[in-house]
Amino acid sequence: MDYRGCFVFKTFSEDKIMSVLYGLVLKSLKIFQEAKEIGFDYLVNPETKELHRVDGSFLGSHNLALAYLENFIGITNLTTVR
Repeated sequence: MDYRGCFVFKTFSEDKIMSVLYGLVLKSLKIFQEAKEIGFDYLVNPETKELHRVDGSFLGSHNLALAYLENFIGITNLTTVR
């Protein structure tokens, strides 16, 4: 997989927990399927600023085969540092 389009997101909370998130731009259904095999927790649509939690209800309620995934970003929580 080509990781040149990857993003790293860092989030901080009040109790100083840092989550490192890995992101991949989903430019096609093929890349989405490859990322799905790795596993990711969220999809971000930068145009609408919507963050979707990926779970059974997400995959059932979104027709991703017909979706325009050009700008979507798949994100997974790699680690939590305390």
